[in-house]
Amino acid sequence: KNTPFESTRAREDLDLILMLAAFEVEITLIFIHAGVLQLLPTFAEKINARALTDVLTALPHYEITECFALDTSLSQYQVPHDKTIVPIRAITQSVLTQYIHDADYIF
Repeated sequence: KNTPFESTRAREDLDLILMLAAFEVEITLIFIHAGVLQLLPTFAEKINARALTDVLTALPHYEITECFALDTSLSQYQVPHDKTIVPIRAITQSVLTQYIHDADYIF
């Protein structure tokens, strides 16, 4: 596992998500582990990840409104779910497991 800013993977995944959304593919975004750090505007600024922040704020323009974060990850990384770049809902591990089970594709 890598933190979200150790490589270009997070940005590449978001680019793919936006492309799929442009073709009206239904997208549900779930942030887990250190990935929840992408949701903090102050964290992104500290490591000069402005481009990633800009993509996240564009999600509603692509009708991506289902954004979740694993509750234990939010707690572990001390990310307040009401202070994130995009609105998210905290979910439990069992809900995450169900989303994974029901998903057609997982990135």
